[in-house]
Formats: sequence, C-alpha cells, structure tokens
Amino acid sequence: MTEPCHHRIDAFGITLLRLAYSDIELVRLWRNSPNVNQWMEFKGRITPEMQRTWFEKLDPETQFFYVIELHGERVGLVNLKNVQDASAEGGIFIAEERFQNGTLGLQAILAMYDFGFQQLYLTQITARIMADNPRAIRFNQALGFKQAADQDSVANRLWTLSPSDYKARTSSLRAYLQASS
Repeated sequence: MTEPCHHRIDAFGITLLRLAYSDIELVRLWRNSPNVNQWMEFKGRITPEMQRTWFEKLDPETQFFYVIELHGERVGLVNLKNVQDASAEGGIFIAEERFQNGTLGLQAILAMYDFGFQQLYLTQITARIMADNPRAIRFNQALGFKQAADQDSVANRLWTLSPSDYKARTSSLRAYLQASS
C-alpha cells in the first residue's frame, strides 16, 4: 500500500481535503441533517462525543475520509474506508442541498475512486446502499457497480465495483465532465 498521508486531492475542478479534527463538528451537523440522515443506515442523532470517539478511532492507513470543497466552500464528505486486502468500502454525501442535483457528486466520487484504484491499488470497491434510495442506486450503477448476490431482501444492500467496470462505465462520464467544464 502507498503511504497514507494524502492530505489533498485536486481533480475534476474540486478539492478533497483529508478529514481533520477541526472538520468533525461540521461533518456531524451534516450527518445529523434530515437531507443526509434519511439515506443512512444509522438514523440516530450523533452527539459531539460520539463524533469525537469515531474520529479518534480512525486508522489513517485504512480510513480515507475527505471533505469535498468547491471554490473554497466545504459541501460534503467522500470516503474509502476499511481498506484491506486491496478492497475498500466507498461512500459519499453532499450535505449542501443546492449541489445535490449537479455534477459535484460525480466529480468527488471520480476523484476518490481514481485515488483508490490508482494510488491505493484497490482491486475492488464496495458500497452499501439503502434499498429505498433509487437515486444512489442509479448513480452507483452509472459508475459500474453491480449488486452482490442474495441482496434482494436486505435493506442496506452490498454493491461491488471492479477497476475494469469502473473504467468502462466512467469514460463517458469523464467526457461529459470535460465538455461541461
């Protein structure tokens, strides 16, 4: 594995900043907001103490959480977590509602997954997606994710992404981003 100190990723017109202690209250507020919380498996209120405890337990070699920044404004969080055996679980949320219908999520996830496949040398990225979140399902399918077997009766379903599926499915998305910038 590569060194874990990647503090900043600049790609696709955005910046990803490695999550720092000074960010955790903002992330907690975002995570507790109804427009983010409704799509999460854990729907309980996260307290400041719970957030601090979570942050303090993050292993910087296996947990890559980044704040998404657009033109100097922090607007969401993207991650690759539980990196082990060339696999990781990915996730994203855009907290600022005014950016939820644009290309920002795509820009952030491409930057994060490129980092995962190209610099962490991942051979698989997984995602957990709530079955009642059709928007996230469509988004992840557009990236090349496939639902794992035996997930139809599961609320928080497992999806998997290979580097080859990711590369094949995102070439047109990259062209779209380049044309629209």
